[in-house]
Amino acid sequence: MGETLESDVKLLQIFLSNSIVPGPAVYEVSLKNNKVVCTCATFTGSRSCKHYKFVKSKMAEYSGEYPLELIPSAPVTAYAQATKSNKDYSQVVTMYGVVEVS
Repeated sequence: MGETLESDVKLLQIFLSNSIVPGPAVYEVSLKNNKVVCTCATFTGSRSCKHYKFVKSKMAEYSGEYPLELIPSAPVTAYAQATKSNKDYSQVVTMYGVVEVS
């Protein structure tokens, strides 16, 4: 995530792909302008992908919200930090979020 985060973008989930083709990669699913978007090529081409479907499914389970899942070693203050802004939330997800392997 080398780019500057926009205030209307909220990183929800990071995925680590272990596929052979096109090769290992990191994909991000974010909420941008109230729409779920993914950085993978499949999403760009068809506006849908397994990462998108995973996130949308979890959101459906939690009344439209995506649950913040952090690694066990995350500081207790990480949850409070995540509530400050979309940028802070995204930083907490980047630093302490559970990474899904797809």
